Amino acid sequence: MWLKQLTLQNFRNHQQQTFKFHPQLTAIIGPNASGKTSIIEAAMMLAAGQSFRASKIEELINFEAELARVQAVIKAGLKEPDLSQSAQTKKTTTKDLAGLDELRLQLMLTRGIVQGKKTRKTHYQVNKTKRSKKNFLGNFYAVSFRPEDLRLIEGSPRRRRQFLNTPLASVDPSYVQSLHTYEQALRRRNKLLTNISEGKQKPSVLTYWDMTVLKHGQIVQKKRQNFVKFANTVAFPLNFTLDYQPSVISEDRMKKYRAKELIIGYTLIGPHKDDFVANLNLSAKNPTPQQASSNTQAQPKGLLKRPLGAFGSRGQQRLGVLWLKLVELAFLQQQTNERPVLLLDDIFSELDENSRAMVEKLMNHGQIVITSTSDEVLEGVGEVVRL
Repeated sequence: MWLKQLTLQNFRNHQQQTFKFHPQLTAIIGPNASGKTSIIEAAMMLAAGQSFRASKIEELINFEAELARVQAVIKAGLKEPDLSQSAQTKKTTTKDLAGLDELRLQLMLTRGIVQGKKTRKTHYQVNKTKRSKKNFLGNFYAVSFRPEDLRLIEGSPRRRRQFLNTPLASVDPSYVQSLHTYEQALRRRNKLLTNISEGKQKPSVLTYWDMTVLKHGQIVQKKRQNFVKFANTVAFPLNFTLDYQPSVISEDRMKKYRAKELIIGYTLIGPHKDDFVANLNLSAKNPTPQQASSNTQAQPKGLLKRPLGAFGSRGQQRLGVLWLKLVELAFLQQQTNERPVLLLDDIFSELDENSRAMVEKLMNHGQIVITSTSDEVLEGVGEVVRL
């Protein structure tokens, strides 16, 4: 699939504009604050159903308007063969594009009131037919890279857990269900732990919730573990790997932490405490004693793992995030037999000449939309959007 056309009406600072895209490489060129990221944001909303930077729907609607629209034309094609699976076992989860040349998607965003009447804040349509969010998702796949994604390396574990959740939730309904059930049970269990610590209830009330968080927590962690294993098979010019750091949930560990949880009033182990570390693997033919002692985790023979957050340069960290995004793209492609659109927002800033050349060599498959403040990216571009 590929994004042929995007129309924005009263979406952030875009009042009424239509943008056309090339099947392979499109560059969006403009100064800072001209709305480049808003185009990337709108396209990504068609894949995720929500914004990657707005905490409220109202933030997406032009100040003087009561509603906004994001409309897109999605073309069939640009599939790439997946040689790791037989034709019989391939999955194609693009819901409405089968048998069609193109698909029309629309998101309508409101403040909750339109023409004086109460309404939902988000409305979904596929080919002018209303859909639920659940049935809207799965018609368009995209992966975005933006400067804020550097926080995947140096930011909080919560952000890294969200990175694990996003691709898994896009293609695996059972993951969504287990994660949702786990989070609901966790909130209930924490409330009961607080009540028990205050003497309001007896510990026996935890039995059902213990079983629920254990069952669904183990499902979540197993699927996250498999995703990380897949990530470590995705090649990149620099040798990056992930170490999954689950807060393992098991019957024995739950018993071990029970007394402390009853005192402090909340759950200490489980997927809500998971994390991962991104590593840059360097040649370790003759590591110094200091290098050897600084690497306490298991490492491939002949390689020295260096945590990217602690030891990577800004440029290496940026390339590490790009690798994570390519992992996400490869995973979605494997699961859906569709090549997701790659949306790159200001990727070339803070990269040296060699790193820029490396990135350019990677941009040769599927559709890519890239933003920039300069014309340096124009070589090989099929379509240019100027703001």
